[in-house]
Amino acid sequence: MPPYSAEAILRDGASIRIRSLTDDDRAHVQAVFRTMSPASVRHRFFTSKIELTASDLEFLGRLDGGRD
Repeated sequence: MPPYSAEAILRDGASIRIRSLTDDDRAHVQAVFRTMSPASVRHRFFTSKIELTASDLEFLGRLDGGRD
């Protein structure tokens, strides 16, 4: 499946690009996760997590979130 990419316009008129994660994004996703509060982690992942595993990153990188 080709990588997903689309442009969207925000309410304030700003334009953003929405795209699927790539392998190059993994370090950045990990870094952002480490800055999240425990409450934010619970709200986003519905569980407490100390770190994202390789499996978590693989799941987040799938366009539909499905399992093989």
